[in-house]
Amino acid sequence: MGDRLDYRGRDVWTELAASLGRTYVPEPSRHCGHVRCGPEWSWRFSLQDFDLWLVCKGRGRGAIGDQPVTVSPGTLLVLRPGDTGWMVQDPDDRLTVTFAHFALVAPATGVPVDLPADRLPSRHLRLTDFRAVHEPLLSVVRLMERAGPLALLEARLVFAHLLLTIVCQDAVAAGLAPEIVDPRVQTVMRFVRERPAERPTIQAAAAVARVSPTHLRRLFAREVGMSFRSYVLRSRMEQARSMLCESAMSVSEIARALGYVDVALFSRQVRAYFGMTPSDLRQAR
Repeated sequence: MGDRLDYRGRDVWTELAASLGRTYVPEPSRHCGHVRCGPEWSWRFSLQDFDLWLVCKGRGRGAIGDQPVTVSPGTLLVLRPGDTGWMVQDPDDRLTVTFAHFALVAPATGVPVDLPADRLPSRHLRLTDFRAVHEPLLSVVRLMERAGPLALLEARLVFAHLLLTIVCQDAVAAGLAPEIVDPRVQTVMRFVRERPAERPTIQAAAAVARVSPTHLRRLFAREVGMSFRSYVLRSRMEQARSMLCESAMSVSEIARALGYVDVALFSRQVRAYFGMTPSDLRQAR
């Protein structure tokens, strides 16, 4: 029950950053939703996969294994394959929950990865920032309701960021918060990631962050270790690699989805960035 990442480890954040996206990636399931539990609701579980189970409203109690738990708004359960337990709600304060089942798989093969318990966040977590977890979790639920490859790709990307957010909040709960990127830079990074088909200017990004373009350039260099322009390119290339490796779209379709009018320019940029053509990159997955 108490198994989780040891945030006191000197290299924990470096190892986490190296693992997520290389050793494993989250694969969200269509078994997800946002529901208000019925009056007679109760839950006995024996899980085959991972499950994020977030309480939005109401109160309840139960157990994970032999460990008793209570839940209320802001409680997040990070359940693992093999976990068993039960949950009931307060009949006078019924539960509303957002949940999403998922697997952790190897990026190249899609084969499930069996992570040690000490590589995962707490099973029972009281969130310090509810919205930072609930909004992306709800986005994943909405995206998985759609059937298109782009929706699935976006759900994967959102879910990866969501897991990082959960780990950071778990570290805060343990009194061992990670170094946090300046919130203004986080806002700009999110602004860029949410517009893969655009090329935001430094002026537009600075307006979003409510700082001057000169100050944003300095912030980016200090907080991210690269220029704003380099980050925009990296974001687009990462999107391109994901789409090439994880979708059945043609190279020209991916280029258009990322805002390229000239497919040849897209191919040149991919080759310059990754050292191989889009077709070779797709075959190397």
